[in-house]
Amino acid sequence: MNSTVGEYDRPTCQTPSQDRVAGNKQEITVLFADIRGFTALAERIQPEDCVQLLNDYFCAAVEEVLDCGGAVDRFQGDCVMARFGSNAGGLDHASRAVQCAVRLRDAVNGLRIPGMPEHRIRLGIGINTGVAIVAGIGSGKKLDYTAIGDAVNVAHRLQALSKPDQILIGQTTRLRMGSILKVEDVGCIYLKGRTEPINAYSIQ
Repeated sequence: MNSTVGEYDRPTCQTPSQDRVAGNKQEITVLFADIRGFTALAERIQPEDCVQLLNDYFCAAVEEVLDCGGAVDRFQGDCVMARFGSNAGGLDHASRAVQCAVRLRDAVNGLRIPGMPEHRIRLGIGINTGVAIVAGIGSGKKLDYTAIGDAVNVAHRLQALSKPDQILIGQTTRLRMGSILKVEDVGCIYLKGRTEPINAYSIQ
């Protein structure tokens, strides 16, 4: 009998049960941060030094996020995603996310790159506030608890556009954060893959 190649070897992927993926739709603030020039940096240092560098950076990120009442969503490469407001942190999640970003930027400035003591780590950070769903995403065999929605995508795009040591935030974050820090209006910008532009601001 003829059969498609691999028909009987193909692994089954089960959709997770509804009770495992049911999430909460709520306003949160999302922060993305990554190391600028990491690919070029990783080429110049030993793999074990690269691992140590990432661990030092992630340890600093976890400490700052938790201290500011946020939750670390995931690590991806040299990128950290954190969310504020999806746990018992109060309604001031925008201001706490911005404070976390400033503290993290300062913390990594004190880290040194193995074999390159004259260099320092410089982050690009994007923050956005909006409605998202925090739920389990994946399959019955591998499930990640994460935030999904346009607010998350905007934060990620802002991070991609940010310059070294720059913190870019969206308009809703600007409105929610109050006057805790000096903010510069960078104007209306278009984000990759998104039709509508947004107003963005840079934290000084």
